[in-house]
Amino acid sequence: MHLTTVSPRAPRRAPHPSTLAQVGAALFAALLLLLGAACSDDDTGEPAATPAVATATAPATAGTPGTGVAPVDAVIRAVEARDSAALAALVTFEALPCGPQQGPGSAPACGSQPPGTPVEVFPIATCEGELRTPAALRSTLEGFQPAALRLHGAYRVRVDQLPPLAGVYSDGRVLQLPRATDHVVVFAATGSAPDPQALAIVLAGGRIVGFRTGCGATAEMLVPPGAQPLPVS
Repeated sequence: MHLTTVSPRAPRRAPHPSTLAQVGAALFAALLLLLGAACSDDDTGEPAATPAVATATAPATAGTPGTGVAPVDAVIRAVEARDSAALAALVTFEALPCGPQQGPGSAPACGSQPPGTPVEVFPIATCEGELRTPAALRSTLEGFQPAALRLHGAYRVRVDQLPPLAGVYSDGRVLQLPRATDHVVVFAATGSAPDPQALAIVLAGGRIVGFRTGCGATAEMLVPPGAQPLPVS
């Protein structure tokens, strides 16, 4: 019988500590590269995806009517809140050359300025058409007695449907103001103040361009013929 001698297998040696350290360092470096790539993607200007967050909006003042037309609703809120400053901030003025005063239809007064100097005014129709300066705006608004007014209606209107608030004679021509309009907001007198009067506020391009009270006019009388009522809620 022939016997084959088998040598015992040598035991496997554990990796040298320095080898383990090198492998660990390599893995750590690879991790850093992956993190750096992720950061560089964020630096490209592409916004990271974030969950949508609902934005809260201030609710409308309770009891204040609205039409959905922002400039009209701003006027309604200012009058309802009796806020003359907020109403004044919505007024725009017309610059007209000043001139001598010769009764209704005269150009704006020059004061200490030379004739022909542009003067800012706003038209208001009381018993007659007037042009008032910005200095008179606050007292004019306070004279409307907003505490005695309530919304009668808001209307879409063309300038040709609106009787002029004031007319300025110039070189034989009459300049009728306002020159443009798109909405009129009418307020009725409640009778809670002495000598209450209705008020129409005329808007164009989202700004107030004039006022009308008439001469003892009711709210119904201040609604321009053919004006289209806006739904009020």
